[in-house]
Amino acid sequence: MVVFECKAAGDFVARVTDTQGVSTANAVVSLHALNFTPPPAADAPRAFMDQRNRRFDPHVLPVWTGTLVNFPNSDEIHHSVYSFSAPKRFKLPLYKDMPAEPLMFDQSGVVTLGCNIHDWMLGYIYVTDTPYFGITDAQGTTRVDALPAGRYEVRLWHSHGETRTSQVSETVQVNDAAEVERNYRLELRAASQDMQPAPSTNSVEDKFGRWSN
Repeated sequence: MVVFECKAAGDFVARVTDTQGVSTANAVVSLHALNFTPPPAADAPRAFMDQRNRRFDPHVLPVWTGTLVNFPNSDEIHHSVYSFSAPKRFKLPLYKDMPAEPLMFDQSGVVTLGCNIHDWMLGYIYVTDTPYFGITDAQGTTRVDALPAGRYEVRLWHSHGETRTSQVSETVQVNDAAEVERNYRLELRAASQDMQPAPSTNSVEDKFGRWSN
């Protein structure tokens, strides 16, 4: 008989606001183990970054390093997704009902996404080297359940943060069968061009769903 060691688990809940106390959505909260090494994934994790109504959906996608990300296109038109970010540089033409091969994101960091055809489209893939993370909802809340008991460094990241890198907030202790709750405030820049309303479909490429490369 083979016996596997299993650490007891606890939960972590984070509530994030800006400096005015307004709930902040799309903040990535990650917990990095300090006194143990997380086990590797049995298989490469999978995630999806869709194109829907000429927006990236979700706007921010957090993934663990080594994740395969699919880029489905739910629009009737052609997209040409790209990134110049150091963790993952790529260009990916996307057609309706013609799925592209998934891309491996194996370097941690922020990957900023754009579309060569619809230049207002802006999205982010946040690649973290820990399997313990979450992203805040409209109420500024996220929870990470079943954390192995231990000490963690909590990091926060938001696309409107004062720095493009994650902000180290504190070290927390997670105990067996306990829930840790924390409140955080982030200094955020004014919203730039993130998630602008999509313009009307009057352009040739939008009407016919194709683009000359």
